[in-house]
Amino acid sequence: MKPEKMSEAEYKKNYFKSGRMDSLYASYPDPWRLAVDGHDRYLKILTTIDSYFRERNPERIVDLGCGEGVLSRMLARRYQAQVYGIDISQTAVDRAFEDKQENTFFSVCDMGKGIVPLTQKMDVIILGDILYYLNDKIEVAHAISEVDRLLDVDGIIIMTEFPKTRKYVKLLSERFDLIHESREVVRYKKTPIDLKENSQLTYRLTVFRRKEQSDGSSDELCEAGSPSRHS
Repeated sequence: MKPEKMSEAEYKKNYFKSGRMDSLYASYPDPWRLAVDGHDRYLKILTTIDSYFRERNPERIVDLGCGEGVLSRMLARRYQAQVYGIDISQTAVDRAFEDKQENTFFSVCDMGKGIVPLTQKMDVIILGDILYYLNDKIEVAHAISEVDRLLDVDGIIIMTEFPKTRKYVKLLSERFDLIHESREVVRYKKTPIDLKENSQLTYRLTVFRRKEQSDGSSDELCEAGSPSRHS
């Protein structure tokens, strides 16, 4: 969500670099009110994970664009998994550490340029509105390569993006299979970086997995609203 009087390019330049983000988080704790208004959206992510992991809980999850760790903590409590939160803002990560759980781990990384400080393969990768904020195709390609490196052979990627982000679905689909897509509505009250008093936005939730192997094996794609576990 960007202020109405600010262009998209200005919005990215002014807010989504590490120093600017640190300043934003320092001035406005929970600047997107995710701890207050993000519950329904996060619950949808949790129920999506449940649909794909019916026989076991995911063991390792990475939350890319974790902010202050609200979703990361929800994931850790629900699945007792090792949850790794990654964000560009040191201030946000420091705040996440203030409420750290035994099975949550937080690190700073610029997804457009840096190497995510993880070597383990992930059962679930959460992409929380981060591709949109990267500067160019090179940075987006780098981020997707990092996702590819981290994803386990039968893992899933869950991406949530707001409108005008269909191109990122297409880019991910070049490397992964799109197996679920739905549109959800979320309501936000006024935030420090949103001039509207109340906002109702539609966002896209998509799920990807690795492309089927060349041995000819295949799995049926999930119909919207009824995903199934790939094993």
